[in-house]
Amino acid sequence: MRAAGEGCYLFANCTGGMLAVHAAARGLPVAKMALYEPPFESPPVSNDYMDRLRALLAEGPRADAVELFYRESVRFSEETISYFKQHPIWDAFLALAPTLVYDLALGIDYNPGSDRPAAVDRDPDTGDRWWRQPTVDIHRM
Repeated sequence: MRAAGEGCYLFANCTGGMLAVHAAARGLPVAKMALYEPPFESPPVSNDYMDRLRALLAEGPRADAVELFYRESVRFSEETISYFKQHPIWDAFLALAPTLVYDLALGIDYNPGSDRPAAVDRDPDTGDRWWRQPTVDIHRM
């Protein structure tokens, strides 16, 4: 981002969207962002979820960790998980399994009730909110 200079534009999907918001909130030179499904509004997981996920990643097989993530964090149905296990994308999910802890860590870091100062909220050119429904209050990041 620094190499792109002041006012870079970001497009990010899923966890990348959370990273983009955190980067802009911490002062990196972002002019505009387009975010697709950043999971800030994900359903809460159980208190022991991270420990179970880390244990599954350490012990293997990765498929168990991926299934836990999709079942308890993303809330996919068993039918949807079974579908993905038969799909060619499943191997990519397994390869990325060690990164699942970062998804949760970023989500834990986001707390709508915190007193973090707002660094991003509205498009400086139009005044439009960065977010569409559901609205996330960036002032509280």
